[in-house]
Amino acid sequence: MRVVGGKCKRKKLFSLPGANTRPTSDRTRESIFNILGHRVRDAVVLDLFAGTGALGIEALSRGAASAHFIERDRGAVSVIKRNIQNCNLGDLCSVLPMEIRAGIRRLGAHTPPFDLVFMDPPYDRGFIAETLSALSSAGCLSEDAVLVVEHSPKEAVPGDSDGFSAYDERRYGRTRVTFLELDIVPEDSEDSEDSEDSEDSENPENPENPENPENPENPGDRVIGDCPEHDNA
Repeated sequence: MRVVGGKCKRKKLFSLPGANTRPTSDRTRESIFNILGHRVRDAVVLDLFAGTGALGIEALSRGAASAHFIERDRGAVSVIKRNIQNCNLGDLCSVLPMEIRAGIRRLGAHTPPFDLVFMDPPYDRGFIAETLSALSSAGCLSEDAVLVVEHSPKEAVPGDSDGFSAYDERRYGRTRVTFLELDIVPEDSEDSEDSEDSEDSENPENPENPENPENPENPGDRVIGDCPEHDNA
């Protein structure tokens, strides 16, 4: 297993013997980062259930500003530190050897907030939903944050809860990768509603606003954009 792109390309990544970790394959990792594209550069990265640290290290190799790894398995933590050292990335990293929710709470006040989050939890054990809930509660994500979740085809990602929505999904053999982003309600939409309420209260006898008679009945309808179909990798 090696870094597949960036300044650390072809650097060896060590793994933990046995079935306690399930490293993301080089092919899957390359596809994930091709999809992420420009979002990686200068990003503050959080690698959850980090395993070998391959995803966070790959992000650093491709120009991320920093990466923070959370992993509770002591053997895996040793491997993460070894991989970081082997790639000479120690100045850009922190490793938290603890349970995921505790680590997220500790990083809740992290500044700057996280722009890119990787999650590769044990399959089919319900960790995805509780981790998304913990991230949402911690308030440690930037408005443009992207979450990359690896999971089994049997376990759905609850993207419509906790303020996240899925914008892409790919399947690689027995692994499915779902890309999530935050659902942000623009502040100006609330200000606009308050402004309209204020105008109506000031002009109670003229609710139709005759100064702009050509204004359509539903001026707020907008097309956000069509989502092109794609073939799963």
